[in-house]
Amino acid sequence: MPNPTSKRPALFIERMMPVQLLNEQVYYEHGGNPFKGLHRWYSRKPLSFSRASVLASLLPADVTMQEFEYLLGLEPGKEVKLYKTPPSSVRIKKVQDYCEKVWGTRTPTVLDAFAGGGSIPFEAARYGLNVLASDLNPVAVVTMKAAMEYPLKFGPDLQQDIDKWVKWVGDEAEKRLAEFFPSNPGETVLYYLWAHTVVCPNCKSVVPLCPTWWIYNRPEKQNWHRWCAIKPISDPEGKQIKLEMIRGNKGKVRTILTPRASPCQNGKIVR
Repeated sequence: MPNPTSKRPALFIERMMPVQLLNEQVYYEHGGNPFKGLHRWYSRKPLSFSRASVLASLLPADVTMQEFEYLLGLEPGKEVKLYKTPPSSVRIKKVQDYCEKVWGTRTPTVLDAFAGGGSIPFEAARYGLNVLASDLNPVAVVTMKAAMEYPLKFGPDLQQDIDKWVKWVGDEAEKRLAEFFPSNPGETVLYYLWAHTVVCPNCKSVVPLCPTWWIYNRPEKQNWHRWCAIKPISDPEGKQIKLEMIRGNKGKVRTILTPRASPCQNGKIVR
């Protein structure tokens, strides 16, 4: 509960939070957070829960649950996915009206000193609030700048510069690395597998050191027919380990049922 000597009123977050409702929104968001396309931050918080945390920390405690859900962006009887549904201008105005009543300003500053992937600052910015964000990890800081600060600062013209330099980096990378990623005529290379190697003291074969031979073994049932792995085959005469890609349906535990083989040469998987 707030300090009894505090001049501000009690806040919504100090009274309640619709945890069950937010859990449903987090389920929708699983794997769909738009920031993941920019950078896969290892502890990124769900946008829906971050939005609720920001609003609940700003709104007065006497806001009804129905009003809180409305300000979040939910619609009765409709399936709304908050993480990809920005708040409407009407909702933004109502939130800022509440902020002026509670904090004396329509756009109070939301501080997140350990912002990580930037979910909380992003949701605060969606409501037109002032945001101060930082993190001890410089990667997180750069990610937040790229996702929020620079687009707001430079506007649509930034996209042209991004396209220009992305193409430059891609062209330079292809030019400098092409010799290390060869392909034969007519091949479409899907993956390259790189591994340290050792020479067997007995047969003198070159043996790759690989922690796993799995290429794809997602556990979801809809992906069971797509499992594939690399099968190492000893070739004592050639003093090497040949590789074969096995594809098929998931078998018992972590096995592939009715495998289909396709060639895998020199660490390249080709189709």
